[in-house]
Amino acid sequence: MILKNCRIVDPFFSIESGYIEIEDGCIKNFGAGRISKGEDFSGATLIPGFVDTHMHGALGFDTMDRDENGLRKIEEFLYSKGVTTFLPTTISCPFDELIETLDFIERYKEKYPFSSVEGVHVEGPYLSIERKGAQNPKFIKSPDDEEVEKLLEYKETIKVITIAPEIENALKFIKIFEKSGITTALGHSTATYEDFLKAHMAGSRRITHFFNGMNPLHHREVGLVGAGLIHEDVYVELICDKVHSTPEAIKLVFKNKNFEKIILITDSMRATGLEPGEYELGKQKVIVDETSARLEDGTLAGSILTLDRAVKNAVSITGLPLNEVLKSAVTAPLNSIKLYDRGRIMKGYKADLVLLDDKLDVLMTIKNGRVVYSV
Repeated sequence: MILKNCRIVDPFFSIESGYIEIEDGCIKNFGAGRISKGEDFSGATLIPGFVDTHMHGALGFDTMDRDENGLRKIEEFLYSKGVTTFLPTTISCPFDELIETLDFIERYKEKYPFSSVEGVHVEGPYLSIERKGAQNPKFIKSPDDEEVEKLLEYKETIKVITIAPEIENALKFIKIFEKSGITTALGHSTATYEDFLKAHMAGSRRITHFFNGMNPLHHREVGLVGAGLIHEDVYVELICDKVHSTPEAIKLVFKNKNFEKIILITDSMRATGLEPGEYELGKQKVIVDETSARLEDGTLAGSILTLDRAVKNAVSITGLPLNEVLKSAVTAPLNSIKLYDRGRIMKGYKADLVLLDDKLDVLMTIKNGRVVYSV
């Protein structure tokens, strides 16, 4: 496959008019200028595929449903939004249900080896009741040896696990998870800055949905928000829907963090892509309107955001060029989960690519060198 006469935008360079050659699922060659062979995409922009490392569901389906057909539909929907790699995300639940979900994802990946499902983000149950958000408090608890030993059997599948660092046994198990290769993210937490420092020393370098599910910044106790802004080596997840974080908060993060340490996520729930109405998350009723998803008491319950919209919002709010925002929509999420075989327009990298029009709408998505979506 050869695509020609398109603008090429990698997170670290741009070519105003060029071509790319794809073979055996990888990028064989690319360059500037015009060539005779290939399909003409004049006016389009070619980028690496987006990466969503925190999303619960879409189109009426949720990770916890353990529904093969539903997950396939989520994949297809995400392809239409330019997402070529994602982590289905769990929610606090009985431990046996969590294990069933991990087993389901492993079977799914085995059946569909070229899937965009890369693994799982385990969000809960090791969280703070005080900062539970839309997590069901019935299932929130501290980790114990037996459960963690079982979870470590899935260390190739679990890519991220969110944990509140101040709860009992958290620091012990943060160190164990990190040594096993699982990225720990601090979230749904009342952590003080001192709590953060202890988790940081244990190896944790990521904060879940920044600003949300944590104490607000205070000038006498900066907590996780202050920690995320102070520490250059820490990744922060950011929901750019202008609901979870205002445009001013989004500007604050982009002004104070290296873009390669900001991870754009959606935290999308099952109503994403559907009409407003009543839905469910973690066995709790969720009311969805045109802009948000909330529990009956008004608590935000995930989002209805898509990653292409998050990128558009980030570009318009910050005024940054597309390639800089791609560092947060592609580079940072991949680096955070130690996935280095994609996310660049370079020879030998996986051909996970997206073509955009001049409004940044998705025209075509390519996964492993195969067209999986086209308008």
